[in-house]
Amino acid sequence: MGVLHTAYERFLPRRIKRMIHGPVRIELSRAPPGKASVSSNDSRHSAVPGTNHTGAREFEELERLAAQFPSMGGKEIGPFLRKVARHARPGTSIVEVGSWLGAGTAQLALGVRERQSDQPVSIHCYDRWEASDSEVEKAVRKGNLTLEPGQDTLPWVMQALQPFDVAISFIKGDIMDAKWDGAPISVYVDDAAKTAKKFYRMMKTFGPAMIPGVTALVLMDYHYWEKTGMEEHKCQKIFIENHPEHFVPVEGFRRASSTAFNYVKPLDFDNLKYKSMVVPGGA
Repeated sequence: MGVLHTAYERFLPRRIKRMIHGPVRIELSRAPPGKASVSSNDSRHSAVPGTNHTGAREFEELERLAAQFPSMGGKEIGPFLRKVARHARPGTSIVEVGSWLGAGTAQLALGVRERQSDQPVSIHCYDRWEASDSEVEKAVRKGNLTLEPGQDTLPWVMQALQPFDVAISFIKGDIMDAKWDGAPISVYVDDAAKTAKKFYRMMKTFGPAMIPGVTALVLMDYHYWEKTGMEEHKCQKIFIENHPEHFVPVEGFRRASSTAFNYVKPLDFDNLKYKSMVVPGGA
């Protein structure tokens, strides 16, 4: 993918460069007709491989691009992410907490592209997009991408996702400051809330907008505790096991640390107890 270029002037309003406190929301809108980075007649509205010759070529190119993103799990569960995005209820939102360099976002975007044009869903990504020392090393190892410690990676992510021609909101900042407007969420993907404090905040923020019988919950760090041996990384497992009547595992799905669940019964997220994240049987 090459070296990260901090081309703020191409993607971000100047005022954003001066902002320090609080989350920043940036919209990556779909290109107007005839202006898409990857375009082909009406294939944008029916981009399923094989629907027509031109559409199939276009989609293959997008798949090739998606395969190049440095990934810490998004590509590995790509087929599932595409599936839930493709089948998400029209008029709902897909929320991704912890986007990193956009590998999972690209897979979600592929699924959105596979939908019919009259079945819109929106993608909303939350991340700090600031390269840590470990992320610098992982970017090189997992994608031959050169970053600098502390570098803002959002401009690169936005540029890399532009060809998918899907409307995406990027909310930059600490996920503990995340807010949600209450719009219904049909897909929730979490690759950032590894500790009870963070996961509790995410469930309090996004949980009330989840739809019983509809929402797919993808927890990419569900089995992370097996790798680290740390009790605090069991928070997602404890939460799910404390609410077995509300969340049903997706049969046969596990990839590394990732597991997915169907939200099947209403849960009172507004009165959710913190102990439900840390104490088995503490719902």
